[in-house]
Amino acid sequence: MVLSFLLSLTPSLPPSLPPSLQVCFITASNDNRACLVDAKTLEVLRTYQTDRPVNGAVISPIKDHVLLGGGQDAQSVTTTRGQMGKFETRLFHTIYEEEFGRVKGHFGPITAVDISPDGLAFVSGSFDGYVRLHFFDDDYLFMKDEVPEEY
Repeated sequence: MVLSFLLSLTPSLPPSLPPSLQVCFITASNDNRACLVDAKTLEVLRTYQTDRPVNGAVISPIKDHVLLGGGQDAQSVTTTRGQMGKFETRLFHTIYEEEFGRVKGHFGPITAVDISPDGLAFVSGSFDGYVRLHFFDDDYLFMKDEVPEEY
């Protein structure tokens, strides 16, 4: 299993995160998941599972969310249509580990994602040769996160 570690360098984390999640980083992995890891103990605190390799991940500086980018393996891209490769940025709730949104736009595997320090926009880069700048709309910025029934 190959892990590519990405340290999310955000100036501040969302204040609603519990203290145990205040000093952490997120990993992206070819095993179809990303992990939120405690930077002091290296304990895995949360796991975000997908059905495709995760090549990039970032922690939002203003919301309890993480963004994951990835898609089908690069060597298989030429034999697959863009919509089947699942080349999307996925949005997960940091605490509940639930996916609540996807942003499409690439026709190759996403290799990197990052979010602006003010949390109002994010960027994604892909094997398709494009870097896309996305601005969050007001619906996202002012939405209230629903607490899942099992909590």
